[in-house]
Amino acid sequence: MSNSSDIDVLVVDDTAGAAEDYASIISSGTGLRVKYTDKPERALQILRETSVKVLVLDQRMPILGTDLFLKVREFDRNVRAIMLTSEAEPQEVGQALRLGFADYVAKNTVRDALVPAVRHEYAQYQAALADGDGTGEPLILRTKSRGLPWSRSEVFYRLRGIAIVDDNYVPDDQWTTHVTVHVGQTERVSISRSHSEEIMLGAEATELLSTHCGLSMLQLATIKTQLSSQIQSRRSQHLIANSANESTIERSYGLPPEPDDPNRVHVRARRVQTAQTFRVARVELRAECTCCKHSHVLSFNVLEPTGKTAVRHEDFLSDDKRTVHRLGYE
Repeated sequence: MSNSSDIDVLVVDDTAGAAEDYASIISSGTGLRVKYTDKPERALQILRETSVKVLVLDQRMPILGTDLFLKVREFDRNVRAIMLTSEAEPQEVGQALRLGFADYVAKNTVRDALVPAVRHEYAQYQAALADGDGTGEPLILRTKSRGLPWSRSEVFYRLRGIAIVDDNYVPDDQWTTHVTVHVGQTERVSISRSHSEEIMLGAEATELLSTHCGLSMLQLATIKTQLSSQIQSRRSQHLIANSANESTIERSYGLPPEPDDPNRVHVRARRVQTAQTFRVARVELRAECTCCKHSHVLSFNVLEPTGKTAVRHEDFLSDDKRTVHRLGYE
């Protein structure tokens, strides 16, 4: 740990033991100078007395972490803040990002996620000082402003934050049928699977960035590349969870013969389907024009491949009903 005149990271949690544990994890995992306190008032005093680079705030304290952060922003606009909580709802995380938090770490993932998050935000703080931006927000895209053709004004798109809102999302159009098995039959099939490591922009994001902001397809591709880099740098390992990009498996699928009782409801046909799964990340970009200094925040979802494959059966019953059964992930 460190005294208050020489601090890289400040941890604030109203449970003193927890604050000390988090600080120890960060210190041993990063080598940075870390201090902790269980008193929000003391945190404000420390932040006024020294230049803290990264602030790790528990959300559930006598004063909410978001409220404490607002007080900090009154005198320090450069500190990088990470929300630390076990209870935050997606709406609360979204509010924190809008207020200026750089990241969010759930307490049940602290040992895996806290050190990479702190290391990333510390690097972003140093990069901001180097480029003179002062916001600490990574630059995602720099483009000419839509206006008069001779105008030299530009628009800077900077990343305000990223929050995971769904860990296992399967778009409807991702399901692929590999085989259809009929009653009394057994089929053996080779299932080829491939996973892309590139994030996807949904229809909402594409509409917002292309129509509202007037960005070209090339500029959208640049944003995807930059966001992929930012998302992966916030984790200790690649998002693709130890799986090959391409693989083939052999499986047999069968259905029993029709029952002796013709009135007994049974499965007449079964489709075996798989789909790639994604994490849904809520992204916030700040767009600022160099001419008028006007800025506004853009919020949209991106999809990150998880490397997992979802499996389901689509059954067609003898009573003309259809049922779908999710079987889990591979």
